[in-house]
Amino acid sequence: MKTLVLFLFCGAWLTQASAQSADESSIKALLEKQTKAGLTRDAAGMIQTWANVPYASRLVSLPTGKVVFYTNEDLTQPQQISQMVSRSPGEASEFTHTDYQVRINGASAFVTFISTVSKADGQKQYAHEVRYLEKLQQAWKVVHASQVFYTPAPDQARR
Repeated sequence: MKTLVLFLFCGAWLTQASAQSADESSIKALLEKQTKAGLTRDAAGMIQTWANVPYASRLVSLPTGKVVFYTNEDLTQPQQISQMVSRSPGEASEFTHTDYQVRINGASAFVTFISTVSKADGQKQYAHEVRYLEKLQQAWKVVHASQVFYTPAPDQARR
C-alpha cells in the first residue's frame, strides 16, 4: 500500500512539474514574442500577446525619469498600439531576457525578468520587467506589464 501511495504521489508530482514546465515555456515564448513585436514595431504581433480585458495595463518608467501608464484601450486597439510601438526605440539587433522568476498559480502567473536590448550602434538598454498573465481559452496572455529602465553600475553591466 505504501508503494502504491508513493507511486501515485510521484506520478502526480511529475505530471504537475511537467505541466508547469510547459506553461513556463509558453509564458517565456509569449514574453519574447511581445518584446520582439515592440522592437520591430509590429502592432499586430503586440496585440496578440495582450489579454483583451478591461483591467489590462502597462506602466513604464523611462530612463529619462518620465513614467507612462497605458490602459486596456491603449493595449488592444490597433490604432493606439500602432502609435505606442512607433515611439519605441526600434533598430534593435538583438535582445535577451535573463533571471526569469515565474510563479504560476492555476490560470494566472507572475513573472519577473531582466531585459537587455542591444542596439545596432552597440548601445545596450537594460530594464527590470514584471508581467502578470492569465490563461484565457488555453493561451497565456499579458494582463499587466511594468518596465523600469536602468543603467547598471560599470562592474555589474550584463552581457
